[in-house]
Amino acid sequence: MRELRLFRRQMMVRIARAQALSLVREEETLQQLSVPAETLIVAARDWLYAACCKEWGTPCNAEGQPQPLLILGMGKLGGGELNFSSDIDLIFAAGAWRHPRRPPRAG
Repeated sequence: MRELRLFRRQMMVRIARAQALSLVREEETLQQLSVPAETLIVAARDWLYAACCKEWGTPCNAEGQPQPLLILGMGKLGGGELNFSSDIDLIFAAGAWRHPRRPPRAG
């Protein structure tokens, strides 16, 4: 997670600098803020999903097929219009999870 925070900070500085120097249009700035946000959300989701699967097992449907965790970006994130002060609105969605496939325990 530390790496994600560092990446975000570096991206924000780069984008702010380009905007301050009028090197990009406003639409480009909004897109440059939205794309890294999506990337960071997916990376955090993947990290957390793997950690939870390791601890409690992989969530599966009634047929035993592994089920993903989906994240929907709403508002400005969903529209690719984040600005420097935007918060993000997320909806977490999953199918009917049953029968977690538990990881083998050591020892």
